[in-house]
Amino acid sequence: MAKRKRCPSEEKMLRWIKEGRGQGRGSEYKPWLRIQDVPSQGLSSRVLGRKTGRTHHLLSKLETAFFYLWEWHPHIIDIREQYPLLPLSATQAIADRLRIRHPAFRGIPVVMTTDVVVTIERNDRLIEVAITIKYAKDLGNKRTLEKLEIERVFWRDLSIPWLIVVDRDLPTALARNLEHLHPFHDPLAFFPLTATDIATIGGSLTDAVRSSRAPLCKIAGECDAKFHLRPGTSLAIGYHLIATRHWCIDLLRPFQPELPIQILKHGPEWDAMVDQVASINRQFSEEA
Repeated sequence: MAKRKRCPSEEKMLRWIKEGRGQGRGSEYKPWLRIQDVPSQGLSSRVLGRKTGRTHHLLSKLETAFFYLWEWHPHIIDIREQYPLLPLSATQAIADRLRIRHPAFRGIPVVMTTDVVVTIERNDRLIEVAITIKYAKDLGNKRTLEKLEIERVFWRDLSIPWLIVVDRDLPTALARNLEHLHPFHDPLAFFPLTATDIATIGGSLTDAVRSSRAPLCKIAGECDAKFHLRPGTSLAIGYHLIATRHWCIDLLRPFQPELPIQILKHGPEWDAMVDQVASINRQFSEEA
């Protein structure tokens, strides 16, 4: 085979590999594509992951919505977005085998990516699952299906489960609730309140919520007055208790602090709700 002439895009690919893109785990992982590397119409976002401690680069609103589900899922311990299918020669060989045109830009083959690879910890085992996120309407496009077939075979050859999730799989209310709660997970956000302060305020809130049918915002306002806190502090601590699972509530419905909330007991009802965090949980269970 004739040696390919290096062009700017090939040089960029080699530079990105040298930079460590697509490598590492947890806080050390570097996505192959960052939002500044691709055209944006305001649909991409950077989100600080609490599990990885790094900024995640999410290229669509749908990717962002699913990210919050996986970030909250109790068995997912790592999320690697914009994961490259390397080496490039592997996907080229698959495309040749399938007689499918490999993705290219101006005639230059490009590195394909999978939207996310998650690491699941269950039964003392670590399982990798590759996930592609699509809008259902796009699955009727022949070229899209061809590229998905290359992707499917790539992961099959590595014996790694590969799944497609689509917009209609998304539990919208849950995703919105988790996006709203995400910033309240870290107790350091309540500085100068100490862990003891948060526990005391949280205990008072819990007692009041369990004994009253008043709206959460009203209970939180009374708690602010009781502890001489800045308005909104107790409500934020309530969000923290939900985000950290100290309060188990039905997150499959829109969360409205203007209404009373019910704290569920850990048990079958709560476990069933957790098992609906993402539509792919059933596949996760089967793989585990």
